[in-house]
Amino acid sequence: RCRRAFYAAFRYSEGAEGYLVYGIRNGKYGYVGLSYSNYLVDTKANDKDYNFYWVFPYTRDSHGDMITGGCPKYVYAKGVCPAVTNLKASSVTGGVKLTWTASRDADGYLIYGIVNGKPYGYVGMTAGTTYTNKGASKSIYSFYWVYPYHKDASGKMITGMLAPYIYGRAK
Repeated sequence: RCRRAFYAAFRYSEGAEGYLVYGIRNGKYGYVGLSYSNYLVDTKANDKDYNFYWVFPYTRDSHGDMITGGCPKYVYAKGVCPAVTNLKASSVTGGVKLTWTASRDADGYLIYGIVNGKPYGYVGMTAGTTYTNKGASKSIYSFYWVYPYHKDASGKMITGMLAPYIYGRAK
């Protein structure tokens, strides 16, 4: 499930046909996946503890056998929901309407912002992909950030990756 996905972005290696990714998840080292681009989604990443990853570029010889290159360092992170995409703000009568494309497997979304020039803080939450801030000013731009979240087995809310902010003002 992507709700516990680790998005490993790694450096492009000249001449590589692909990348073998190995990791330590839940204390066990093993094969994570194969990528033909410079990123990989680990759908079995642990969101309670750190996951460690090693990325090995490879090419194939004339017999089709895989020849792996070196891995200069490892990366690590906890599993999280990916950021929302297509975040937009539109002016509506008495507020600002935010819309976005869902983050796969998110249980909901937390909205934070700088509203009407006040300090950054909590604005609201929703399970859907729209939220209208009815207290936004007509004359002052407000700024918004949307955090996807999922709940782990114990009910703890785990926030995901953050998309760039959006801004708007009421109509």
